[in-house]
Amino acid sequence: SVSSLRTRAPGEETEFSAISVADISAGGVKIVGTNPQNLGDAVVISFERAGNEAVEFAARVAWSRDIEYGIMFAGAATNVSG
Repeated sequence: SVSSLRTRAPGEETEFSAISVADISAGGVKIVGTNPQNLGDAVVISFERAGNEAVEFAARVAWSRDIEYGIMFAGAATNVSG
């Protein structure tokens, strides 16, 4: 199971913020968070699991409304150890 989900800019070590998942599908994820995201921004979505393991996906902001964002997966998953 996923213990947390975070976004960050590609190549950045600093995470934008922890966010809440409103919906998830094979094509992407609908998130809720207070950190601003702009349409078209490239982001990395990190699904973190217990044991300091994470799976990261390259993604892009497909839409935004207030504090809700549609994030479209844009690449294969990468396993990351914490």
